[in-house]
Amino acid sequence: MPQAMPAMPHAMPAMAMSAMASAAWSPTAGFAFEGFDRQEEPDEDPLNPDNDPNRFSGRIKGFYETSGGGYGFIDCEAARLKYGRDVYLHSRQMGDAKVGELISFTIVRNGKGEPQARNVMRAEEAMALKAKIQKRERREQEQKRQKHQVLEKVVVSERATVMSEEEAKRFQEALKKKRL
Repeated sequence: MPQAMPAMPHAMPAMAMSAMASAAWSPTAGFAFEGFDRQEEPDEDPLNPDNDPNRFSGRIKGFYETSGGGYGFIDCEAARLKYGRDVYLHSRQMGDAKVGELISFTIVRNGKGEPQARNVMRAEEAMALKAKIQKRERREQEQKRQKHQVLEKVVVSERATVMSEEEAKRFQEALKKKRL
């Protein structure tokens, strides 16, 4: 015998509200629900040159040669938590990386919704790129600092050339005498 639908359509929102009532809020942790632990922010990944939240790092778990080039899989705990499986690696993305090597990569979903690696970089390449980006950022900050110092000097020198009230009165009198 089929079960009848609840007589009150508002019963589901009420159940959701009762679940929300069991949530606790604190100023430091925000909302904390029973049975769920708040996760810490991950440390900065040295293999993520541009601090892209969609970039991961992991090891090439295996690679299988086929007539079309081949494919492999990347072992990455963060991607496994997010997507529920290892990341697929096509031979075109692998480049000269080897099985067991640490790599950095972004993920796109294929037609089946499975995670697939893109923009693959070997660990050395990712760290070199990160160093280059940091060097550029430091240089830009130094240029901004120098520009700010130049602007401060201009403002200070302009203040030094401001006339006192007495000097301004003499100047105005001199202008009046020239007009006469």
